[in-house]
Amino acid sequence: MFECQCAAGFTGVLCADEIDECSLPKSPCMNNATCVDLIADYRCDCIELWVSGTPVQYGGRNCTVELTGCRENECANGASCHPVLVDELSNNHSYLCHCLPGYHGDLCSETTAVSFDSQYAWIRYPLSVAENASVSFQFRTTIPGVH
Repeated sequence: MFECQCAAGFTGVLCADEIDECSLPKSPCMNNATCVDLIADYRCDCIELWVSGTPVQYGGRNCTVELTGCRENECANGASCHPVLVDELSNNHSYLCHCLPGYHGDLCSETTAVSFDSQYAWIRYPLSVAENASVSFQFRTTIPGVH
């Protein structure tokens, strides 16, 4: 007679059965999150919910922490805000700004674009005035088939 000592995440007489942490006794993930079974662990993939017409995002190990980082964000120039849970234990929240084309920086407040939407071009870039200063440009189109 023998007895197997199973590694973490496995069970059964021969330790051949992987334990599904997502279904014992029920999924640990909340707020309609998807539970992904891992070896001796699980991961919750949180989704955005709509509550009374307002998007609500959750984070944390089990998708139980409402993400509040975007409530008072400073993203500029039409950037979208994405909340970030920095630390679940201390309930520390932050956010990241995803910039529209033509802007960059932590808050998307710095311009990078040159636009040729009509016969006139405009360039918006701060230049310091210096003796013998020069400016060079490289251009690339976003129109398919145009080089």
